[in-house]
Amino acid sequence: MFSVETTTSGGMHEVVRIQELGHDGVGEAVGLSESVLAEVRTAVRGHLDLLGHESGTALTEVVMSEQGTRVVGCRTGPL
Repeated sequence: MFSVETTTSGGMHEVVRIQELGHDGVGEAVGLSESVLAEVRTAVRGHLDLLGHESGTALTEVVMSEQGTRVVGCRTGPL
């Protein structure tokens, strides 16, 4: 599972940080392929678009499974 921090201005979502959430805690998402990171970023940006999020911060949780990349939670506002 991934935790993704974003900041949005004028409806444009910038991914600030991607962390990998594991059984042993939280760690930076290092060593992941660019294609995996791109899938995560795309899922988060699409979700924020669907929410109509136009400005501010958000924290979004994403999982990757055999069925695809899915958003499982999202909180907008101060982190």
